[in-house]
Amino acid sequence: MQPAHQPTTFLGYRISRAGLTPGRAMRRRLRWKVVQAAQKDTRALERCLRSYAGLVDFG
Repeated sequence: MQPAHQPTTFLGYRISRAGLTPGRAMRRRLRWKVVQAAQKDTRALERCLRSYAGLVDFG
């Protein structure tokens, strides 16, 4: 356990005093995977969006 004075990345999430956010690499992969899934079919796109539901912010 380390103090959270400096933000760090653990399992793809950026951890700081402000909370947990997805890391840069995870957000980049999301964009790429959504495009790939959309090119396959609608079921693949649906599965992709469900797996990344916590990252996708429609607000």
